[in-house]
Amino acid sequence: EHHRCSLSGAVSLCNPFNLVIADENLRKGFNNIYDRALRGGLSRTFDKHASLFEEMHDEYNVQAGLNPRTVREYDEAITRVSLGYKSVDEYYSNSCSCHVVKHVRIPLLCIQAANDPIAPIEATPYSDIKDNPNCMLIVTPQGGHLGWVAGDDAPFGAPWTDNVVIEFLEHMQKNASKPESS
Repeated sequence: EHHRCSLSGAVSLCNPFNLVIADENLRKGFNNIYDRALRGGLSRTFDKHASLFEEMHDEYNVQAGLNPRTVREYDEAITRVSLGYKSVDEYYSNSCSCHVVKHVRIPLLCIQAANDPIAPIEATPYSDIKDNPNCMLIVTPQGGHLGWVAGDDAPFGAPWTDNVVIEFLEHMQKNASKPESS
Protein backbone atom coordinates (compact mmCIF):
# COMPACT_ATOMS: atom_id res chain seq x y z
CA GLU A 1 0.00 0.00 0.00
CA HIS A 2 3.00 2.26 -0.59
CA HIS A 3 1.03 4.65 -2.78
CA ARG A 4 -1.44 5.21 0.08
CA CYS A 5 1.11 5.23 2.89
CA SER A 6 2.02 8.67 4.20
CA LEU A 7 5.00 7.30 6.14
CA SER A 8 8.51 7.56 4.78
CA GLY A 9 9.79 4.84 7.12
CA ALA A 10 8.84 2.74 10.14
CA VAL A 11 10.38 1.01 13.15
CA SER A 12 9.35 -2.22 14.83
CA LEU A 13 10.70 -3.12 18.28
CA CYS A 14 10.13 -6.58 19.76
CA ASN A 15 7.44 -7.49 17.24
CA PRO A 16 5.85 -10.87 17.98
CA PHE A 17 5.46 -11.30 14.15
CA ASN A 18 3.56 -14.59 14.53
CA LEU A 19 0.87 -14.55 17.22
CA VAL A 20 0.37 -18.32 17.09
CA ILE A 21 4.01 -18.90 18.04
CA ALA A 22 3.98 -16.00 20.52
CA ASP A 23 0.90 -17.41 22.25
CA GLU A 24 2.47 -20.86 22.59
CA ASN A 25 5.70 -19.33 23.88
CA LEU A 26 3.93 -17.12 26.42
CA ARG A 27 2.49 -20.19 28.13
CA LYS A 28 5.84 -22.01 28.52
CA GLY A 29 7.80 -22.19 31.76
CA PHE A 30 8.86 -18.88 33.29
CA ASN A 31 7.14 -16.93 30.50
CA ASN A 32 3.79 -17.48 32.19
CA ILE A 33 4.80 -14.66 34.56
CA TYR A 34 4.58 -12.30 31.57
CA ASP A 35 1.29 -13.87 30.56
CA ARG A 36 -0.05 -13.18 34.06
CA ALA A 37 1.17 -9.56 34.01
CA LEU A 38 -0.29 -8.85 30.57
CA ARG A 39 -3.54 -10.58 31.49
CA GLY A 40 -3.79 -8.44 34.64
CA GLY A 41 -3.36 -5.24 32.67
CA LEU A 42 -5.97 -6.27 30.13
CA SER A 43 -8.55 -7.20 32.75
CA ARG A 44 -7.97 -4.01 34.80
CA THR A 45 -8.49 -1.91 31.67
CA PHE A 46 -11.51 -3.95 30.62
CA ASP A 47 -13.04 -3.61 34.09
CA LYS A 48 -13.46 0.14 33.50
CA HIS A 49 -15.53 -0.50 30.37
CA ALA A 50 -17.18 -3.89 31.00
CA SER A 51 -20.68 -2.42 31.37
CA LEU A 52 -20.54 -1.23 27.75
CA PHE A 53 -19.89 -4.79 26.60
CA GLU A 54 -22.72 -6.19 28.73
CA GLU A 55 -25.13 -3.83 26.98
CA MET A 56 -24.10 -5.10 23.54
CA HIS A 57 -25.57 -8.59 24.06
CA ASP A 58 -23.09 -9.97 21.57
CA GLU A 59 -20.81 -13.00 21.84
CA TYR A 60 -18.73 -11.22 24.46
CA ASN A 61 -17.96 -13.28 27.55
CA VAL A 62 -17.73 -10.38 29.99
CA GLN A 63 -16.97 -12.58 33.03
CA ALA A 64 -14.03 -14.22 31.25
CA GLY A 65 -12.85 -10.75 30.18
CA LEU A 66 -12.92 -9.56 33.78
CA ASN A 67 -11.20 -12.64 35.21
CA PRO A 68 -9.11 -14.28 32.47
CA ARG A 69 -6.53 -16.88 33.48
CA THR A 70 -4.39 -16.10 30.42
CA VAL A 71 -4.05 -13.52 27.65
CA ARG A 72 -5.39 -16.17 25.30
CA GLU A 73 -8.54 -16.52 27.41
CA TYR A 74 -9.04 -12.74 27.35
CA ASP A 75 -8.54 -12.68 23.59
CA GLU A 76 -11.10 -15.48 23.19
CA ALA A 77 -13.65 -13.67 25.38
CA ILE A 78 -13.20 -10.10 24.14
CA THR A 79 -10.61 -9.33 21.45
CA ARG A 80 -11.59 -11.86 18.78
CA VAL A 81 -15.28 -10.91 19.17
CA SER A 82 -14.47 -7.19 18.82
CA LEU A 83 -12.54 -7.90 15.63
CA GLY A 84 -15.11 -10.28 14.15
CA TYR A 85 -13.22 -13.58 14.38
CA LYS A 86 -14.92 -16.91 15.08
CA SER A 87 -12.15 -18.11 17.38
CA VAL A 88 -8.99 -16.92 19.06
CA ASP A 89 -7.02 -19.27 16.79
CA GLU A 90 -8.47 -17.59 13.69
CA TYR A 91 -7.67 -14.17 15.19
CA TYR A 92 -4.07 -15.12 15.97
CA SER A 93 -3.52 -16.76 12.57
CA ASN A 94 -4.91 -13.83 10.60
CA SER A 95 -3.27 -11.09 12.66
CA CYS A 96 0.35 -12.10 12.17
CA SER A 97 2.54 -9.34 10.77
CA CYS A 98 4.90 -12.03 9.43
CA HIS A 99 2.43 -12.44 6.54
CA VAL A 100 2.91 -8.87 5.31
CA VAL A 101 6.65 -8.27 5.74
CA LYS A 102 7.29 -9.28 2.13
CA HIS A 103 4.89 -6.52 1.01
CA VAL A 104 6.51 -3.65 2.93
CA ARG A 105 7.37 -0.86 0.48
CA ILE A 106 8.90 1.73 2.81
CA PRO A 107 12.11 1.40 4.85
CA LEU A 108 11.39 -0.71 7.94
CA LEU A 109 13.86 -1.21 10.78
CA CYS A 110 13.12 -4.24 12.97
CA ILE A 111 14.97 -4.77 16.25
CA GLN A 112 14.46 -8.06 18.10
CA ALA A 113 16.04 -9.70 21.15
CA ALA A 114 16.82 -13.42 20.92
CA ASN A 115 15.68 -13.92 24.51
CA ASP A 116 12.36 -12.04 24.27
CA PRO A 117 9.65 -14.00 26.15
CA ILE A 118 6.79 -12.11 24.47
CA ALA A 119 8.12 -11.85 20.91
CA PRO A 120 9.95 -15.16 20.44
CA ILE A 121 12.82 -15.06 17.99
CA GLU A 122 11.59 -18.20 16.21
CA ALA A 123 8.56 -16.17 15.05
CA THR A 124 10.81 -13.74 13.14
CA PRO A 125 10.34 -14.10 9.36
CA TYR A 126 14.06 -14.03 8.57
CA SER A 127 13.84 -14.93 4.88
CA ASP A 128 11.03 -12.46 4.10
CA ILE A 129 12.97 -9.69 5.82
CA LYS A 130 16.19 -10.68 4.05
CA ASP A 131 14.47 -10.86 0.65
CA ASN A 132 12.82 -7.45 1.04
CA PRO A 133 15.26 -4.62 0.26
CA ASN A 134 13.10 -2.25 2.33
CA CYS A 135 13.53 -4.24 5.54
CA MET A 136 16.44 -4.26 7.97
CA LEU A 137 16.77 -6.55 10.97
CA ILE A 138 18.91 -6.25 14.09
CA VAL A 139 18.86 -9.22 16.48
CA THR A 140 20.56 -8.92 19.85
CA PRO A 141 21.38 -11.97 21.99
CA GLN A 142 19.95 -10.26 25.10
CA GLY A 143 17.38 -7.58 25.80
CA GLY A 144 14.24 -9.43 26.77
CA HIS A 145 11.10 -7.56 25.82
CA LEU A 146 12.12 -3.93 25.28
CA GLY A 147 14.87 -4.21 27.89
CA TRP A 148 17.90 -3.01 25.98
CA VAL A 149 19.94 -1.13 28.56
CA ALA A 150 23.48 0.09 28.09
CA GLY A 151 25.94 2.70 29.17
CA ASP A 152 26.90 4.26 32.47
CA ASP A 153 23.27 4.82 33.51
CA ALA A 154 22.18 1.21 32.96
CA PRO A 155 19.74 -0.09 33.96
CA PHE A 156 18.11 3.31 34.56
CA GLY A 157 19.12 5.27 31.49
CA ALA A 158 17.57 5.27 28.06
CA PRO A 159 17.99 2.04 26.10
CA TRP A 160 20.57 2.10 23.32
CA THR A 161 17.76 1.44 20.85
CA ASP A 162 16.43 4.97 21.44
CA ASN A 163 19.45 6.49 19.69
CA VAL A 164 19.31 3.98 16.83
CA VAL A 165 15.60 4.60 16.28
CA ILE A 166 15.98 8.39 16.42
CA GLU A 167 18.88 8.29 13.96
CA PHE A 168 16.90 6.05 11.58
CA LEU A 169 13.78 8.23 11.74
CA GLU A 170 15.75 11.45 11.33
CA HIS A 171 17.38 9.94 8.25
CA MET A 172 13.94 8.99 6.90
CA GLN A 173 12.60 12.48 7.55
CA LYS A 174 15.61 14.15 5.95
CA ASN A 175 15.42 11.95 2.86
CA ALA A 176 11.64 11.79 2.53
CA SER A 177 10.33 12.55 -0.91
CA LYS A 178 8.98 16.03 -1.08
CA PRO A 179 5.45 16.30 -2.53
CA GLU A 180 5.39 17.17 -6.19
CA SER A 181 4.26 20.72 -6.88
CA SER A 182 1.30 21.09 -9.22
